[in-house]
Amino acid sequence: LRYTRNYVEDALPRPSVRKPASCRHEKIRIGYLSADFRNHATAYLMAELFERHSRSGFEVLGISLGPDDGSAMRARLVKSFDRFHDVRAQSDEAAAKLLRALEVDIAIDLGGHTMGARPAILSHRPCPVQVNYLGYPGTMGADFIDYIIADRIVAPFDRQPFFTEKIVHLPDSYQANDSTRAGAAPPPSRREAGLPERGFVFCCFNNNWKITAPLFDIWMRLLVGVPGSVL
Repeated sequence: LRYTRNYVEDALPRPSVRKPASCRHEKIRIGYLSADFRNHATAYLMAELFERHSRSGFEVLGISLGPDDGSAMRARLVKSFDRFHDVRAQSDEAAAKLLRALEVDIAIDLGGHTMGARPAILSHRPCPVQVNYLGYPGTMGADFIDYIIADRIVAPFDRQPFFTEKIVHLPDSYQANDSTRAGAAPPPSRREAGLPERGFVFCCFNNNWKITAPLFDIWMRLLVGVPGSVL
Protein backbone atom coordinates (compact mmCIF):
# COMPACT_ATOMS: atom_id res chain seq x y z
CA LEU A 1 0.00 0.00 0.00
CA ARG A 2 2.78 2.43 0.93
CA TYR A 3 4.74 1.67 -2.23
CA THR A 4 1.71 2.05 -4.49
CA ARG A 5 0.60 5.27 -2.83
CA ASN A 6 4.07 6.70 -3.39
CA TYR A 7 3.91 5.71 -7.05
CA VAL A 8 0.48 7.30 -7.53
CA GLU A 9 1.58 10.54 -5.84
CA ASP A 10 4.76 10.75 -7.94
CA ALA A 11 3.55 9.51 -11.32
CA LEU A 12 -0.10 10.48 -11.72
CA PRO A 13 -1.60 13.96 -12.14
CA ARG A 14 -3.97 15.10 -9.43
CA PRO A 15 -6.17 17.63 -11.17
CA SER A 16 -8.52 19.67 -9.04
CA VAL A 17 -11.80 18.27 -10.34
CA ARG A 18 -15.05 17.46 -8.62
CA LYS A 19 -16.59 14.00 -8.70
CA PRO A 20 -19.54 14.25 -11.08
CA ALA A 21 -23.02 13.69 -9.77
CA SER A 22 -24.87 10.58 -10.88
CA CYS A 23 -26.94 11.10 -14.01
CA ARG A 24 -30.53 9.92 -14.30
CA HIS A 25 -30.41 7.31 -17.03
CA GLU A 26 -33.00 4.72 -17.90
CA LYS A 27 -30.14 2.21 -17.62
CA ILE A 28 -26.95 2.30 -15.55
CA ARG A 29 -24.08 3.06 -17.90
CA ILE A 30 -20.94 0.96 -17.28
CA GLY A 31 -17.64 1.66 -19.03
CA TYR A 32 -14.96 -1.05 -19.05
CA LEU A 33 -11.44 0.36 -19.58
CA SER A 34 -8.70 -1.92 -20.85
CA ALA A 35 -5.56 -1.96 -22.98
CA ASP A 36 -6.21 -5.65 -23.64
CA PHE A 37 -9.30 -5.78 -25.85
CA ARG A 38 -7.36 -8.07 -28.18
CA ASN A 39 -5.71 -11.51 -28.21
CA HIS A 40 -4.86 -11.33 -24.50
CA ALA A 41 -5.57 -13.19 -21.25
CA THR A 42 -7.95 -10.45 -20.01
CA ALA A 43 -10.04 -10.86 -23.16
CA TYR A 44 -10.11 -14.66 -22.82
CA LEU A 45 -11.52 -14.27 -19.31
CA MET A 46 -14.01 -11.47 -19.97
CA ALA A 47 -15.39 -11.97 -23.49
CA GLU A 48 -18.44 -14.02 -22.50
CA LEU A 49 -19.16 -11.74 -19.53
CA PHE A 50 -19.56 -8.78 -21.90
CA GLU A 51 -21.80 -10.85 -24.18
CA ARG A 52 -24.03 -12.09 -21.34
CA HIS A 53 -24.09 -8.81 -19.40
CA SER A 54 -27.65 -7.93 -18.41
CA ARG A 55 -29.01 -5.32 -20.81
CA SER A 56 -32.31 -4.86 -18.99
CA GLY A 57 -30.78 -2.45 -16.50
CA PHE A 58 -27.36 -1.72 -17.95
CA GLU A 59 -25.72 -0.17 -20.99
CA VAL A 60 -22.23 -1.60 -21.50
CA LEU A 61 -19.43 0.42 -23.09
CA GLY A 62 -15.92 -0.65 -24.06
CA ILE A 63 -13.14 1.93 -23.69
CA SER A 64 -10.09 0.58 -25.49
CA LEU A 65 -6.68 1.92 -24.44
CA GLY A 66 -4.51 -0.48 -26.43
CA PRO A 67 -3.81 -1.66 -29.97
CA ASP A 68 -6.21 -3.21 -32.42
CA ASP A 69 -4.49 -6.48 -33.35
CA GLY A 70 -7.07 -7.36 -36.02
CA SER A 71 -7.79 -10.66 -34.29
CA ALA A 72 -11.04 -12.59 -34.15
CA MET A 73 -11.08 -11.86 -30.41
CA ARG A 74 -10.93 -8.12 -31.08
CA ALA A 75 -13.87 -8.37 -33.47
CA ARG A 76 -15.81 -10.45 -30.95
CA LEU A 77 -15.21 -7.90 -28.18
CA VAL A 78 -16.21 -4.91 -30.31
CA LYS A 79 -19.46 -6.70 -31.15
CA SER A 80 -20.13 -7.57 -27.49
CA PHE A 81 -20.42 -3.94 -26.31
CA ASP A 82 -23.34 -1.61 -26.85
CA ARG A 83 -20.79 1.05 -27.77
CA PHE A 84 -17.03 0.74 -28.31
CA HIS A 85 -14.57 3.66 -28.16
CA ASP A 86 -10.91 3.42 -29.17
CA VAL A 87 -9.11 6.17 -27.19
CA ARG A 88 -5.49 5.03 -27.56
CA ALA A 89 -4.64 8.16 -29.58
CA GLN A 90 -6.28 10.50 -27.07
CA SER A 91 -4.59 12.08 -24.09
CA ASP A 92 -5.58 11.00 -20.59
CA GLU A 93 -7.46 14.25 -20.09
CA ALA A 94 -9.28 13.92 -23.42
CA ALA A 95 -10.28 10.33 -22.61
CA ALA A 96 -11.56 11.47 -19.21
CA LYS A 97 -13.60 14.22 -20.89
CA LEU A 98 -15.10 11.58 -23.21
CA LEU A 99 -16.17 9.47 -20.23
CA ARG A 100 -17.83 12.54 -18.71
CA ALA A 101 -19.51 13.40 -21.98
CA LEU A 102 -20.79 9.81 -22.30
CA GLU A 103 -22.16 10.16 -18.74
CA VAL A 104 -20.63 6.85 -17.68
CA ASP A 105 -22.00 6.01 -14.22
CA ILE A 106 -19.51 3.29 -13.31
CA ALA A 107 -15.99 3.03 -14.73
CA ILE A 108 -14.36 -0.40 -14.31
CA ASP A 109 -10.59 -0.39 -14.83
CA LEU A 110 -9.46 -3.87 -15.91
CA GLY A 111 -5.75 -2.99 -15.94
CA GLY A 112 -4.84 -1.23 -12.70
CA HIS A 113 -1.08 -0.63 -12.75
CA THR A 114 -0.26 -3.29 -15.39
CA MET A 115 1.34 -2.77 -18.79
CA GLY A 116 -0.64 -0.48 -21.09
CA ALA A 117 -3.07 0.60 -18.37
CA ARG A 118 -3.78 4.32 -17.97
CA PRO A 119 -4.96 5.03 -14.42
CA ALA A 120 -4.29 8.73 -15.06
CA ILE A 121 -7.57 8.81 -17.01
CA LEU A 122 -9.51 8.02 -13.86
CA SER A 123 -7.38 10.40 -11.79
CA HIS A 124 -9.37 13.15 -13.58
CA ARG A 125 -12.44 11.70 -11.79
CA PRO A 126 -14.74 11.48 -14.81
CA CYS A 127 -17.27 9.06 -13.28
CA PRO A 128 -19.30 8.98 -10.06
CA VAL A 129 -18.15 5.42 -9.25
CA GLN A 130 -14.71 4.07 -10.25
CA VAL A 131 -13.72 0.44 -9.75
CA ASN A 132 -10.58 -1.73 -9.88
CA TYR A 133 -11.25 -5.24 -11.20
CA LEU A 134 -9.51 -8.37 -12.49
CA GLY A 135 -6.18 -7.38 -14.04
CA TYR A 136 -4.60 -5.95 -10.89
CA PRO A 137 -6.08 -7.63 -7.79
CA GLY A 138 -4.17 -5.43 -5.35
CA THR A 139 -4.75 -1.92 -4.13
CA MET A 140 -4.25 0.85 -6.66
CA GLY A 141 -3.28 3.15 -3.78
CA ALA A 142 -5.46 5.90 -5.20
CA ASP A 143 -8.28 7.83 -3.56
CA PHE A 144 -10.03 8.17 -6.94
CA ILE A 145 -10.76 4.40 -7.09
CA ASP A 146 -13.77 3.64 -4.92
CA TYR A 147 -13.99 -0.17 -4.95
CA ILE A 148 -12.03 -3.29 -5.78
CA ILE A 149 -14.02 -6.35 -6.89
CA ALA A 150 -12.44 -9.42 -5.31
CA ASP A 151 -13.31 -12.54 -3.34
CA ARG A 152 -12.52 -14.01 0.08
CA ILE A 153 -9.25 -15.55 -1.17
CA VAL A 154 -7.87 -12.69 -3.28
CA ALA A 155 -8.65 -9.95 -0.77
CA PRO A 156 -10.13 -11.11 2.56
CA PHE A 157 -12.06 -8.42 4.42
CA ASP A 158 -9.44 -8.42 7.19
CA ARG A 159 -7.02 -6.90 4.64
CA GLN A 160 -9.19 -3.81 4.19
CA PRO A 161 -6.68 -1.60 6.09
CA PHE A 162 -4.20 -2.24 3.27
CA PHE A 163 -6.53 -1.13 0.46
CA THR A 164 -7.50 2.42 -0.42
CA GLU A 165 -10.51 0.94 -2.24
CA LYS A 166 -13.46 -0.60 -0.41
CA ILE A 167 -13.28 -4.37 -0.91
CA VAL A 168 -16.37 -5.94 -2.51
CA HIS A 169 -16.63 -9.74 -2.70
CA LEU A 170 -18.18 -11.80 -5.46
CA PRO A 171 -19.78 -14.91 -3.92
CA ASP A 172 -17.38 -17.57 -5.21
CA SER A 173 -14.44 -16.50 -7.39
CA TYR A 174 -13.64 -12.96 -8.49
CA GLN A 175 -12.36 -14.26 -11.83
CA ALA A 176 -14.74 -14.45 -14.76
CA ASN A 177 -14.04 -16.99 -17.48
CA ASP A 178 -15.33 -17.92 -20.92
CA SER A 179 -17.30 -21.16 -20.92
CA THR A 180 -17.37 -21.19 -24.74
CA ARG A 181 -13.60 -21.46 -25.09
CA ALA A 182 -12.47 -24.70 -26.69
CA GLY A 183 -9.99 -26.88 -24.83
CA ALA A 184 -7.21 -29.02 -26.24
CA ALA A 185 -8.54 -31.66 -28.63
CA PRO A 186 -7.87 -34.32 -27.64
CA PRO A 187 -6.45 -33.45 -24.20
CA PRO A 188 -3.08 -35.15 -23.55
CA SER A 189 -2.86 -37.97 -21.03
CA ARG A 190 -0.83 -37.47 -17.88
CA ARG A 191 1.82 -39.81 -19.29
CA GLU A 192 2.02 -37.83 -22.56
CA ALA A 193 2.56 -34.67 -20.51
CA GLY A 194 5.39 -36.31 -18.57
CA LEU A 195 3.36 -36.47 -15.36
CA PRO A 196 2.92 -39.34 -12.91
CA GLU A 197 -0.33 -41.29 -13.17
CA ARG A 198 -1.33 -40.30 -9.63
CA GLY A 199 -0.83 -37.26 -7.44
CA PHE A 200 -1.94 -33.63 -7.38
CA VAL A 201 -0.44 -31.42 -10.10
CA PHE A 202 0.36 -27.80 -9.24
CA CYS A 203 0.65 -25.58 -12.34
CA CYS A 204 2.00 -22.12 -13.13
CA PHE A 205 1.63 -20.60 -16.60
CA ASN A 206 2.98 -17.14 -15.78
CA ASN A 207 5.98 -15.46 -17.39
CA ASN A 208 9.05 -16.79 -15.62
CA TRP A 209 10.11 -13.33 -14.42
CA LYS A 210 7.08 -13.41 -12.11
CA ILE A 211 8.49 -16.44 -10.25
CA THR A 212 10.37 -14.84 -7.38
CA ALA A 213 12.53 -16.62 -4.78
CA PRO A 214 9.99 -16.21 -1.92
CA LEU A 215 7.23 -17.58 -4.15
CA PHE A 216 9.35 -20.53 -5.24
CA ASP A 217 10.09 -21.27 -1.58
CA ILE A 218 6.34 -21.46 -0.88
CA TRP A 219 5.91 -23.84 -3.81
CA MET A 220 8.65 -26.15 -2.53
CA ARG A 221 7.03 -26.25 0.93
CA LEU A 222 3.67 -27.05 -0.72
CA LEU A 223 5.24 -29.99 -2.58
CA VAL A 224 6.68 -31.33 0.69
CA GLY A 225 3.34 -30.83 2.44
CA VAL A 226 1.31 -32.62 -0.25
CA PRO A 227 2.78 -36.13 -0.68
CA GLY A 228 3.04 -37.31 -4.27
CA SER A 229 2.37 -33.87 -5.75
CA VAL A 230 4.33 -32.36 -8.63
CA LEU A 231 4.89 -28.88 -10.09
